[in-house]
Amino acid sequence: MNNQFINYCHITKQIVTKKVNDENLCFFTFFGEGGRQQQEIERHQRVMDYQQKVFEKLNVPMNYVHNNFNYYDFGQALDAFANSTKDIVDYWVHFDIDAIPLYPEVIYEIYEKIKDKKTIWGCASQSNHIFVNGTKQHAYCNTSTFALATDFYKKLGQPSFRSTNRGDIGEELTWRAQELGYTVSLVYPRTFDGMTKEESEQYKVAPYSDLDNGFKFGMGTTYCDMVYHATMQIVPRSTDLFVKKCEELINK
Repeated sequence: MNNQFINYCHITKQIVTKKVNDENLCFFTFFGEGGRQQQEIERHQRVMDYQQKVFEKLNVPMNYVHNNFNYYDFGQALDAFANSTKDIVDYWVHFDIDAIPLYPEVIYEIYEKIKDKKTIWGCASQSNHIFVNGTKQHAYCNTSTFALATDFYKKLGQPSFRSTNRGDIGEELTWRAQELGYTVSLVYPRTFDGMTKEESEQYKVAPYSDLDNGFKFGMGTTYCDMVYHATMQIVPRSTDLFVKKCEELINK
């Protein structure tokens, strides 16, 4: 097994990487406890198991980083990971536990985008609850799937991944890149699986989210046939959609 389960407090001793052109790409994701019911915990484990199978199929080592979300939010976890690894790997490539690449070449396509060490890459998102200068339309590299060189992170001033008054978790990196004249490479949604009215009402989540230029993303979103992300894991059908997509790739 190429994948590695680690506690982020000991990350520097256990990190595994994918070598491309003699550079080390660190693929990572987070898992752990955080206010879930038993049924949700079981589905969470199922999602992680299937993502692991996909990355093993692609021969890409994935670092599974444990975090207790009852005490450390996602932004804090990303900050801790960044501080622990910024001097020992060349690139970070993060996939949420419910996100996967859709074909083997995606890994190298991401590398081609970020190897100039002047680019942040990721699936496009929008913080619909935050207005800046009277608008909420600021597309940014969502932390669900993002990649950049650690040297580039340092050029940006090593900003925190935590949310700010102008952005959600991780959005500050996109703001900094844009302000300093660097490249932000966004992958936009092509299709998404809609949530039923009953699901939306039962779980008290919007059926989809708006993105700039009329794009939308939702419970199971395909980004440019490149990445699949089954967000809203609070909804059981989202787990089923993710498992089905993983099985399609595993069985190819």
